Amino acid sequence: MMETQSVKPEQVHILAFNHGTEREGVHTIEYGNNNYILAFASKRESEVFSEKLKEQQFYDPVPQEMNLESLEEYCSTIGVKVVVVPLGSNIKPPPERTFNLGMNPDLEKEMELLDYLFSISESELEEDTEEMKDGKEDIEGAWE
Repeated sequence: MMETQSVKPEQVHILAFNHGTEREGVHTIEYGNNNYILAFASKRESEVFSEKLKEQQFYDPVPQEMNLESLEEYCSTIGVKVVVVPLGSNIKPPPERTFNLGMNPDLEKEMELLDYLFSISESELEEDTEEMKDGKEDIEGAWE
């Protein structure tokens, strides 16, 4: 029998609400006494999930790509767990939802941390792009 090993993606897609505003938040699912952020491996599946939330008139979720490791590090500081949704899961949102996004007493602090997290993710992408540009001559030379 062959064992399959799950490999975590480097980049994932989470669902943000009120993107680019002071009231920006992230979609979570409460299970038991924990909150979970769904981190989709597939952009398309995050878009499908987002559309299903919109059909429930669940704010206006927008998929956002970010680095999984950075997301996990940030979430560990605020006590939220990250669940990677593997490609092909085809999950559906739960039927119950919360209409009040401001219930968290640490909302301001967490929003600042989330902004910082997104800026780290964006700067890592820019650094990776610059490294690729810098090493381009060496890569092209290997093909000759």
